[in-house]
Amino acid sequence: MHKKILIAILYLAASPLWAEDDPFSFGPSDGGLSLEAPAPPPPNRPKSELEIGLAYINRDSFKFGEYTGQEEKGPYVIGNVDIHRRGAFDSRTFDSDGALYWILRGRNLGLTSREMEVETGVQGDYKVGMSYDQLPKFQTDTAKTIFRGVGGDTLTLPPGWVRADETSDMTELNNSLHELKVSHERKKYGMEFSKFFSRGWEFSAKYHRETKEGKKLVGAIIESWDFDDSFHEPTVIIPEPIDYVTQQVDVKLSFTGKKSQFEGGYSVSLFDNHKDSLIWENPFSAIGGTPETRGRIGLPPDNQFHQLKAIWGYNFAPNTRLTAHGTFGRMTQDERFLPYTINPDLAGSGLPRSSLNGRVDTLSFYTKLFSRYGNALNWVASYRYEDRDNRTSRASYIGYGDAADQGGVANARTNLPFSFKQNQFKLDATYEWFYRTYLQGGYEYTQMERTLSEVKKNQEHLYRLEIRRNAFDSLTGGIRFLQAYRRGSSYRTTALQTATGGEHSMIHPLQRKFYLASKNRTQGGGFMELDPIEAVTLQLSIDLYEDDYLKSKMGLRKSMGQVYAIDATMVPKKDITTYAFYTYEHSYSDQKERAFETVAESNDPRRDWNKKTREGIDTLGAGFKWGPFLDRWDTGADYTYARSRGKGPVKTGSALDAPDPPIRMLTTELHRLDVFLKYKIKESLSAKMNVLYEKFSSRDYAVDKIQLNEIDTILITGEKSPDYSVSVIGLSLLYDF
Repeated sequence: MHKKILIAILYLAASPLWAEDDPFSFGPSDGGLSLEAPAPPPPNRPKSELEIGLAYINRDSFKFGEYTGQEEKGPYVIGNVDIHRRGAFDSRTFDSDGALYWILRGRNLGLTSREMEVETGVQGDYKVGMSYDQLPKFQTDTAKTIFRGVGGDTLTLPPGWVRADETSDMTELNNSLHELKVSHERKKYGMEFSKFFSRGWEFSAKYHRETKEGKKLVGAIIESWDFDDSFHEPTVIIPEPIDYVTQQVDVKLSFTGKKSQFEGGYSVSLFDNHKDSLIWENPFSAIGGTPETRGRIGLPPDNQFHQLKAIWGYNFAPNTRLTAHGTFGRMTQDERFLPYTINPDLAGSGLPRSSLNGRVDTLSFYTKLFSRYGNALNWVASYRYEDRDNRTSRASYIGYGDAADQGGVANARTNLPFSFKQNQFKLDATYEWFYRTYLQGGYEYTQMERTLSEVKKNQEHLYRLEIRRNAFDSLTGGIRFLQAYRRGSSYRTTALQTATGGEHSMIHPLQRKFYLASKNRTQGGGFMELDPIEAVTLQLSIDLYEDDYLKSKMGLRKSMGQVYAIDATMVPKKDITTYAFYTYEHSYSDQKERAFETVAESNDPRRDWNKKTREGIDTLGAGFKWGPFLDRWDTGADYTYARSRGKGPVKTGSALDAPDPPIRMLTTELHRLDVFLKYKIKESLSAKMNVLYEKFSSRDYAVDKIQLNEIDTILITGEKSPDYSVSVIGLSLLYDF
């Protein structure tokens, strides 16, 4: 179907060519080859372009084609179209009824990352459009699984499977594995209509329908109690099916006047998951004599979101403007609950309600005032209010697993309808301190109030200051500084429970969540732009920051980073442009935790572990563009190199064992070279060749060199870090008309 659509588009796009000047024709009736240029289009006619060709990829790689659809070895069609047409043109008077127009755009038509849109209308009267957008996401093609029925809502074990308590004792594991490619694809269809009325009024409506199909990897646990009453969690990584449909409608009415502007609208988003649960057979032995060998997890539930919005703007004077924006929204979710467990022997108490009947109301308001006084001073002040009111009622849910009772009423869980309110005020100003010297400063105050949270209220103050100096026409530089402070009400932690059979909190009372904890941030930097000669531009910058979580005895305690960058551009000749850049980023963080399972262990500092993470990223690029030269040629090249590396060694207290295997270095490296050569056959027709080479390697200790049966109670998929070297060559013809 896509091929037929592509052929039809190319036929329609090329039809005016054939009627006027066919670039593939052998010329006039005498049989001679004609390279004569067609008559130039009228000066008010927009330019259109059609590209058609063929490219070849030399090998398969999921990572290379992650979002482009170029994951398979072999040929693919190069297809791009950009056609703009207006109403009839009178060559005698050079007049046009150009209000009537139509536009056809298409990109990557030969790939699964294609997009297409068509639009027509009368300028100043109405507009109608349709669009199609497709985007793949290739996650991995190196995973393996034992399950049958992948993609459906039930996963079964292979024939002859032998269950065991640990993965190392699963004797049929290697014989049962088969390839598992994990990916999904999004397709989005859209329609829009707008109508312009007199006196500045406009009505518009948009509709989008998005489907997403494929699979992703998730962890599935069958919680149970072992023979000695210790907690046991056999886990398996399974492919979860993706079969989503999201529909969105946006309707708005707007007004544009000389001084005031207004827009009011309504939006609705409806999410529908065609699968409500995933059942899988447990590859581990039954625990505690329980006969049930299946597990079930719920999949993302159907939900919807409705929102009303209004925007207003007013120009009090040419240099003063006020804008305001308000919204009210409501999110609801009433998908019917699954039973507590798939195991009929553990039916237990009934659910407290048939569905969550969830409801969250959102309210926001934003206003901004901008003013300029001559060329010396301009300032902008803004205020933002956000209110997320979770009105979902609370209930107590008994803990049941698919293999055993999880503690009954003593281990009941209660849903917590988290809500918050935020007030934020900003003020920024720029002032010409003296000739060619500018002072820019800002202040920001944010207050956050939360319910059912460890910190009830946070306040943050942020100050910015920048001095910029234009010393000469060829030299500009400056320095900048930022200081921020966040403080909150007393941190409330959950007390550790000691009751027999009770579930204790695994969060230590001294641990702080980094986004709630008190924090000081200091940030500074500088920049310079130098133009030593007219053809050369050089830019330098440096930025440093440090975050100190001064009251966090455990959790994230400190983080810091630096970014250094240099960028150069040179134009040695009128038709030659070259560039080069280099950026280095480095970050550091310090995290401390305590591993414990009992109240006594929570007070033992010998069970502390500390991780100091360091990460660095180097990015280097260079390129040039030369053309036109020799009247008909254009060429250019871009080279990019990127490398990242990180390490996070863990130091453990005397009561803990060191990680096994030890945490190793995490690295990625990318080389990418893109070269093009373009030859103008005649004024409206060109031939183009593209050559792309990309080499990528990575090392991830979380997946590399870990066998499927290496972790006793977790059956993984054994995927590997991406590592590839891919070349692509393409040849195409471009026609301008």
